[in-house]
Order: sequence, then structure tokens, then C-alpha cells
Amino acid sequence: MIPRVVTQTGTGTTVPVIFDNFRTPFSVSIGCVATGTVSYTIQHTFDNLMNILPSAANWFNNDNANLVNATTSQDGNYNAPIFASRLVINSGTGTVITTYTQAGLMGD
Repeated sequence: MIPRVVTQTGTGTTVPVIFDNFRTPFSVSIGCVATGTVSYTIQHTFDNLMNILPSAANWFNNDNANLVNATTSQDGNYNAPIFASRLVINSGTGTVITTYTQAGLMGD
């Protein structure tokens, strides 16, 4: 997968990044670069966003506590399949640039 980069400045949510959950092994690296004053969280969903709006999906905070209410640059990963991930800026006026890169062989 070509790295996908999403940026959010101030409170709000990025567009979801959808992954190929048939890749073997499923592995997504996440890198967040924070500037300014900001608190952010990386979330994921198992819901198929091809069938529902992102606002109707069930979103879960990342299992890595460093990516929940983070205030500095952080990194993490997903090792089990998810459908999509997004960045939420909870508070502040800063900016977070998030890069997602998925590894693995393409599924059948």
C-alpha cells in the first residue's frame, strides 16, 4: 500500500482510511506527528464503510494507550484486521499529520 496521509488541524475528525483486510499478514503501521497544542486519538472500526456512513459506524479507540488522548508525536500499529481507521482531535488548535502504511501480500 502506498502510504496514506491524513491531516487535521483543530478539533474534528479526518476522513477514514480503509484497509485491505484480506492481506496476509495484516499489518498497518501508524505514525502521528503533532505540532502545537493538541490532544488526539486514533480510532478504528470493523464496520463496512462501503455500506454505511462513517458517522453511523461503531468506532473504538486504539488499543495502544499512547494513541489515546495523545499530546505529542506517537506511533503504533494494527496487527489484526480492521476495516478502517481515523484520527480525532479532541481538543486544541494544533495539527496532527497521520501516516498509515499497510504491509502484507494482497488477498485473493
